[in-house]
Amino acid sequence: MYSNIVMAKSRVSTLKTLSIPRLELQGAVLGARSARTIREKHSIPISRQYFWTDSRTVTSWLKSDPLKLKPFVSHRVDEILDISEENEWNWISTKENVADEGTRDSINCEWSELSRWNIGPSFLRCDEDTWFRENEIEIDKGENEEMDEFFSEMKKEYVALITEGDNLIESIPKIERFSSYLRLIRSTAWLLIAIQVFRGTIKSFFELLPDEVDKAEKLWFKLVQEACFREEIQSLKNKKPVDKTSRLYKLSPMLDSEGIVRINGRIGESEDIC
Repeated sequence: MYSNIVMAKSRVSTLKTLSIPRLELQGAVLGARSARTIREKHSIPISRQYFWTDSRTVTSWLKSDPLKLKPFVSHRVDEILDISEENEWNWISTKENVADEGTRDSINCEWSELSRWNIGPSFLRCDEDTWFRENEIEIDKGENEEMDEFFSEMKKEYVALITEGDNLIESIPKIERFSSYLRLIRSTAWLLIAIQVFRGTIKSFFELLPDEVDKAEKLWFKLVQEACFREEIQSLKNKKPVDKTSRLYKLSPMLDSEGIVRINGRIGESEDIC
């Protein structure tokens, strides 16, 4: 089996500071473009191609969904995968990476005809089954700094959880975080509008209307009353009088059409006044 260099190309790093994985990704783009040029210009037909990089972050990005990556990485991953296939990319140890000899002046390089710069690493001239590969890379955040860089280029995803009924209190703002009653009500009103948008009830919103503020205020009335007078509210719902030991007993409580406890008043309870 014979191997020999056909084309080599390197670039000077930009003045703008880029992370090492981003620079490695730029090298992968350069390699993919070079492969395309060779296929298009070389007279010998090429049936298969293999790409090697010593960056686990790059191989992980190439195995990821580009839509989940930030623009800088996503655009370059898209270009690489337009030229090549994801399964054509393999990881190689830095020790075996011949490309470093063209970019690092600290390496003592040999440039003879039989040097590894000209004929490639020795494993390329062995059976393909013996090639060192690491196709399946487990991504474990915190495993090393390189994987931290992988996660730093992922877009953040947010999930909105909407609860109903008795669990609605888990979704609304925490009352202890507010020192202003008006801010609490307005924040709750915005949240209730957002829930409608998530459910598709309304398409968008731009400002708070008085009706929305009124709904938020009534919601807090109900939640506080439910927390303080649960048994009394249950009795009123069942059309029964509240217990005589209740603090509400002497106030003649009643439920209005919206389920809020209100005071009926002495006049309403008087039999002599119609």
